[in-house]
Amino acid sequence: MTEVSDERFTGIPLRVLAVNGDDRGVDALSQIGNVHRFNVTNGPLPEVGQVILLGDTSWRAASPNFFKVQNSIAVVRRVEPDGSFLIDNGIALKRIENHRSITVSVNNTIEFNDFEGLVSVVSESPISLREIEITEGDLRREYLVEKAGSGPRELAREI
Repeated sequence: MTEVSDERFTGIPLRVLAVNGDDRGVDALSQIGNVHRFNVTNGPLPEVGQVILLGDTSWRAASPNFFKVQNSIAVVRRVEPDGSFLIDNGIALKRIENHRSITVSVNNTIEFNDFEGLVSVVSESPISLREIEITEGDLRREYLVEKAGSGPRELAREI
């Protein structure tokens, strides 16, 4: 039988958004979108982007897998002077923050989410759902059914 250590730690998973070294304050995001503000009185401060477990009186580093965020893909349409940029997500234009200072250019395809902003550059050129060319042969194979015999039969009605 495998033994379990007596040391236990219970906490909620959070992703650290900002750390203020002056007052040792930490802003962190929960899975359901709530922002938690707490101060670390002793010990090291967590790093921005780090996933932690926040307990009643302390915090511990956690696996990044503890915090799942749904990422989206979009094409960059304009880079702003402040480092943010506008994306075309297929529905509307949206401003995305670039907290990680990743190099981004117009027409890059990027991965982002509403919590972290820019996550990564997927491609240096635009990728679109509509760029896949469909040929007449593709349509025939996918949608046309070969005619069998004399075609569909109408059922006789009883009167």
